[in-house]
Amino acid sequence: MIDNLEDQLTPAKMMQSIEDRLRSYKTDMLDMWRPVAATWGQDKDDVGRRLTITRRIFGLAVEVFERAKQQGKVRFLGTSEHEPKVFHQVLEEYPQFQVIIFPCFFLTKESGGGTLLKLAKEKDVGMIGMKPFGAGMAFGLRPRQQGQGKPVTDRRAHALLKQMLREERISAIIPGVRIPEHLDENVKASHERDLPKSAEEDQAVRECTESFYAHLTPQYQWLRKWEFA
Repeated sequence: MIDNLEDQLTPAKMMQSIEDRLRSYKTDMLDMWRPVAATWGQDKDDVGRRLTITRRIFGLAVEVFERAKQQGKVRFLGTSEHEPKVFHQVLEEYPQFQVIIFPCFFLTKESGGGTLLKLAKEKDVGMIGMKPFGAGMAFGLRPRQQGQGKPVTDRRAHALLKQMLREERISAIIPGVRIPEHLDENVKASHERDLPKSAEEDQAVRECTESFYAHLTPQYQWLRKWEFA
């Protein structure tokens, strides 16, 4: 099954995915086409989601993007990934990619990640951070995991976002929002990012980091790869 996954990728099917997005969004052009690299769970037995990203796949994505751009259907090419080494390859070998969407939880002043950000800046590639809360584990077991199902707001969220937004090489961060209170925390981080961090915010970052390691579930162990990306 793994061998057949790459064979199923064709220019026609990839172009069709763009057409489907245009129709779904009721627009004539996508600002960004973002093929998602299917490497989630690569160390697990989830065979249906395993796919090694090869030069053939990169070449297909670039080929389809250039055709779609020429037709006025796409402006920029981006990608999201769970493997740091794939991003390094994109930055080194494929200048057509202008945006990278990556897990940014570890990219703090104290920890790793500077190498990838430095390379992206050198290549003038935009970096968009996802999973800024470590898939929610920065706040401990989520209500959904506890069987309660009701979203809650952690008032430390803005402290994590504020620290990440202070990294000038990150173009934007895309935290999840399920209720208005989540949005309030996100906006607060944006408004206060140029203010000095308070002692309470430093404490919040430490607590959330400890919580992440304490509650890291098996299916998200791949996030550890980003500690020194």
